[in-house]
Amino acid sequence: IGTYLSRKRDLGEGAINESTTVRSHLLLLGSPMKLALRQNVWTFISWIASSIFLSALMASLAKIAVEALAESPSLRTIIASFGGESNNIIIAFIGSGMVFTVMVLLVMVTMYVAGIRNDEAKGYLETILVHPVRRNIWLANRTLLIALMSLFVSLSSCLTTWAVAHIQGIEIDLNDILLVGISLTGTTLFVLGLGVLFYGIAPRVAVVSMYIVIIWSFLIDMLQSAMNLNDTVAKTSLFHYISTSPTASPNWQTFACLVLLGAVMATFGIVLFNRRDITAA
Repeated sequence: IGTYLSRKRDLGEGAINESTTVRSHLLLLGSPMKLALRQNVWTFISWIASSIFLSALMASLAKIAVEALAESPSLRTIIASFGGESNNIIIAFIGSGMVFTVMVLLVMVTMYVAGIRNDEAKGYLETILVHPVRRNIWLANRTLLIALMSLFVSLSSCLTTWAVAHIQGIEIDLNDILLVGISLTGTTLFVLGLGVLFYGIAPRVAVVSMYIVIIWSFLIDMLQSAMNLNDTVAKTSLFHYISTSPTASPNWQTFACLVLLGAVMATFGIVLFNRRDITAA
């Protein structure tokens, strides 16, 4: 059909006539913060959908996977190390699935920082700054929006995990797993702060620096599950500082340190961004 229609139309034209005018859509164009919501709402929805699907999949496979791992003590040990639970391998498997939730969160905030950089590189930021908009307020609002989005995605993922586990008769306390969801954002906010810091200093390497930290942490965590790494090396991984077990109480002191470090780095990044020139692509 496509080949037939291509013979009936002019070069560069379509088989169906399109309007030469487009109706203006002014929703969420009243402020830079509203514009940021408008630009990111659909990607935000896609991230939520992806995290919910992943969490539901891992929780629904918990019992099946544990039965398959019954004859493999080594794999059970690896799952237990990821999930932070050695006494209940089903809970450990669900906890290991939260490692992937953390990865989703880390990649999500990195891509959002890439979006901030893209606005500057393509000249969109200059269009905003010609209005009475302070640069530091603009970046602070974007950073706060990303942080809130990551928290919402994390809580949605944990709530989905609890719901699917509850359907299967796996006992997990809702309050406990929601607290775990909050604690998972500690590493996310740390990486976000790092990205904002580099964005304020050298915007071209901001996203690269975030990906380096994520990849390094993932590799160290994978190696740690297979071999005994030096304690100093193991502590260079962000995953070393999170607890993914849905039944264990998070380490709130570590969480507070990660959030504080992220906030300090983000603050320095915002101040330095206010003092540098706009950098095109």
